[in-house]
Amino acid sequence: AISGSPSNSILHLRGGTYNVLQTLVVNRRLQILGGFTGTGASRNIVGNPSVLNGGTAVTIMRTSNSSSNTIIDGLTFLDGYAAPGIDVNDIKPGALEIGGSSTTITNCIFRNNVSRNRIGSSAIYLWSSDNIIIDNCHFENNRVEENTSSNGILEEQYM
Repeated sequence: AISGSPSNSILHLRGGTYNVLQTLVVNRRLQILGGFTGTGASRNIVGNPSVLNGGTAVTIMRTSNSSSNTIIDGLTFLDGYAAPGIDVNDIKPGALEIGGSSTTITNCIFRNNVSRNRIGSSAIYLWSSDNIIIDNCHFENNRVEENTSSNGILEEQYM
C-alpha cells in the first residue's frame, strides 16, 4: 500500500501483525494511521494494534527527504534490526529512519528493536531532518549492540 499510494494519501492500517520482509520506504508525503477495524472509520489503537514486525531481520521503515510532513500515528514497531554495516558510513536504525523534515510520530510503540550498526539507533534515527515531532510514544527494550557512537532510542545527524 505504501509504495503504490500517491502523495498526500491517508493509509488506514487494520489491527493485526504485518511481517516486514524488506524495509518499507516512504518517499512522498503520507499519513499512516494504525488501529482500524476494517469497517468504516472505526479506530482503536489499543484494542486493534497495527504491528509492523521486522522479525529481527530488517529495519522496518525509512522516510526520504521527499516525504516531508509525513504523519505516522498509532503503529507498533516491533523487532526491527540493523545489521553491522559493511561500509564505515553505513547508518541504519532498527525501527525507523526519518529523512524528511516536519515528520510527526505520535501514539507509537517501539519495542525490542536492535541496532548492531556503527552509526544508528535502535528505535529512531534522524538523518538531515528538522522540525520532527515525537509525541506520546512508548519505548521498551530497544538497544544498541557493538556500537559506541549511538544510543538506544534516538540518534540525530546533520540537523
